[in-house]
Amino acid sequence: MSVADALGFVERHGVVLESARHATVPSLAAEIAGGPIRGSWWSNPHGNAIFRLTRAVRDADEVLVC
Repeated sequence: MSVADALGFVERHGVVLESARHATVPSLAAEIAGGPIRGSWWSNPHGNAIFRLTRAVRDADEVLVC
């Protein structure tokens, strides 16, 4: 997944969680990993990509993080 793909995911959904699970709000980390994450995303095989892409999304001017 590219930074543009990650930003597109946020744009399509409007509100997303960075990594937590919630029944009605999509997770960017799960999207990057290709599915639900068990335990910490740091131990996921996509952990480095999750870190890199979530930080890029946080840094984007068009994204509000709270």
